[in-house]
Amino acid sequence: MDIISNENVENSEQTNKNRIAAQKVNEPVYDRYSIIFVMIITAVILFFLLKEEKAKYAAYSIGILGIALGYTASQPARIRRNDYEGFIQFKGENDCGFSDTAKTEIDGIKFLQPLSHPAIFKAPNGTDITIDKNGNVQFVGFGSRLVNMARNGGYINTAPDKCWN
Repeated sequence: MDIISNENVENSEQTNKNRIAAQKVNEPVYDRYSIIFVMIITAVILFFLLKEEKAKYAAYSIGILGIALGYTASQPARIRRNDYEGFIQFKGENDCGFSDTAKTEIDGIKFLQPLSHPAIFKAPNGTDITIDKNGNVQFVGFGSRLVNMARNGGYINTAPDKCWN
């Protein structure tokens, strides 16, 4: 008598395939912060290059882009691509704790299989990330990398509070 029946093995394999399919993400890959930073730099350069009567238009665009930057900073981080097939738990922006429910707008992720890096990744607000097939989290563009450095995101060894356990 088999300890595990073929039917149980097939059900387990199908459940694993369903889990992998649910957590796969393949959205268009772009970095919101990088786009805004490039536009702000362009507007500042135009402000100094244009004559006085036209410089006000560059000043308006700097203000509008400042609002866009603030809005992006208030949004959760996003997973743009996930090629990892291992077990991941997701923590939404307002969640207390991790869940198996796949999410693209996150506050953090937890890898349940041992990897070469700490198991928990904290993503700063507004950043865009990808997860490769080996479970390595990477920022999509230079803007998200800059914000990550400024806001101390990335892999963490200890939970910042009780909701990260």
